[in-house]
Amino acid sequence: VEQSNIVSNTAVRGRSHSHSRIETRPGRVGRFNGNFMLMGRRRGHFHGQRFHQVRVTETRTQVTRRIERSFTNTLVGPSEERDFVESTKITGRNVDQFMRSRNVYFQASGLKPFTRHYHFLDSGVPDIVPKLVEIEMSSGTFSVLEDVKVELNGTQIGLMRSQEPNHKVGDEARPEFSAGLGSPNVNVEKYTVDPYDRSRPAPSATYSATSRLFNVDVTNIFNVDQALGFFSGYSLEYFLSELSNYLLLVLFLIIFVRIKLIPKEYFIIWLIFLITPFFFNYLLFDPGYMGDQFRYMGVLNFVHQGADIPDKFLDKFGFSTVSTVYLVATIWSYVPIFSTMTVVSGAFINKFLLLIFYCYLYKIADKKLITFTLIIPSFLLYSSLSLREIPIIIFATLALIFMYKKKYMLTFISILLLFFIKIQNVPGLIVIAIGYFLNLQKNYFRIALYSILLLAMSFILYDYYIPYLDLYKLAFHVEDGGGELEYTFNINDGYFAFLSDLIPSFIDFLIRPLPFEAGGLFGVAVFLEVLALYGFFVYFISRLDYFGIDKKTFLIFSIGLLATALLYGFIASNYGTFSRYRFSIYFPFIIFFIFLISENKRARN
Repeated sequence: VEQSNIVSNTAVRGRSHSHSRIETRPGRVGRFNGNFMLMGRRRGHFHGQRFHQVRVTETRTQVTRRIERSFTNTLVGPSEERDFVESTKITGRNVDQFMRSRNVYFQASGLKPFTRHYHFLDSGVPDIVPKLVEIEMSSGTFSVLEDVKVELNGTQIGLMRSQEPNHKVGDEARPEFSAGLGSPNVNVEKYTVDPYDRSRPAPSATYSATSRLFNVDVTNIFNVDQALGFFSGYSLEYFLSELSNYLLLVLFLIIFVRIKLIPKEYFIIWLIFLITPFFFNYLLFDPGYMGDQFRYMGVLNFVHQGADIPDKFLDKFGFSTVSTVYLVATIWSYVPIFSTMTVVSGAFINKFLLLIFYCYLYKIADKKLITFTLIIPSFLLYSSLSLREIPIIIFATLALIFMYKKKYMLTFISILLLFFIKIQNVPGLIVIAIGYFLNLQKNYFRIALYSILLLAMSFILYDYYIPYLDLYKLAFHVEDGGGELEYTFNINDGYFAFLSDLIPSFIDFLIRPLPFEAGGLFGVAVFLEVLALYGFFVYFISRLDYFGIDKKTFLIFSIGLLATALLYGFIASNYGTFSRYRFSIYFPFIIFFIFLISENKRARN
């Protein structure tokens, strides 16, 4: 508390007492002058050490000081409105004066059980929605994951989603997990006792007419369409909004076919590919499962409205960089699309970007093989969501193609844009660019020497890069549902401990989740897709001579692919999201290898 916040500062004097004592003190023996001792002398007196006695009387008064301080904070610095509480940064001595009204999820642990706790924020009391709410049923009953309106005197004041009455931690009951799209990073935990009344039975897994507890899906309160101004899924407004977007894409598709940018024999395949956003969000899983979609669409609407966007620039590793969300939203804002009023609109924007991108690919690669990539399950999934995966794939693929063609400026621009969107994919591309632009693919000795040098640099520079890797690893761990107490990696254990953690994590990243870990038909499909993908790589490697691809060039690009996979293998922690990370790494290389096949086939002809 600052001194200015002291409201009283009083001193209370107590009883005084005195005492005397006799001290023997030495006399002055001389004085110090410069770098030597000059002894003081008096004629006719003893020259040396002298002593004398004095009587000392001390009086002591006991003083008790009482200081009272107020806890009213004084905000200083410029006022600025933020979009999310978690994105608010405090730099220097400046703090934000205002905070936009937002739903913020927090979790407390280590509290004394069965004890009433009170909440406050400075001098105010914020509205807090607890995980468990005590209720009395008047009629009917709730169902799990039902949207529940909260009304006061007939006026709706809130909207939330229900969870299982005994749900505490974990998301195993959500439909996206039963569909095989992920698995919790921590074990699911249930309430085994009623915290409001221990004498009552523990909450059950379903609601009934006699339920006394309502369990709120607190992690999903923010990601409710209506609360963000979006049309809710499967409403009339939703279908009208997205149908207009789909028909616009169909119009562009017809134009591209007419001017022969897209082969007409693939017209039906593209019609089906463009309509897939209708079959993922709201149907296969709730959009809140991938809640980033709401954030991208929210910022996109800010860009369209010309509104001031908080956190356009963020501090990364001591540098001010463009926010990932803002950059993706800015790219999306240039796409001519009718409506952005649902969380699915970003998926149709991604489809449009792919439509343009594939017009370029059809010019440089085998048309049949390129069209085949449209039916890859992960590609169908992530191109149907309002996420950044599609811009990542486009820029990474362009970087690989421009590298091979040795178009230095276009390579630099592609990698730079990828750096702002997904920095984790950049180191592997830099490894490729350095090796390929230095013509290390001329012979195997250079490649071997380059590989040894990279390994040696990873050991020498360990203390410099490991804090950043550790930061991303912890961030992924917490984001996927883990707690900081469960995080076991320690950067101080050294390089070889890092390798012992890296190798098993990398193997997990390559093959997991297994079918029994993901669950559901979609989980089996993802696992089979991974096996088919590795089968494609093996087949491609075994037929390099047949395709006329230089093995040494292939090795240089493979080193970059391995480096990126190792990086993700270390920082990723959730089996359910491995497929998402693998997809953004592997798919650009799949397209690039198809390009290599086509390029060498064209050269032979």
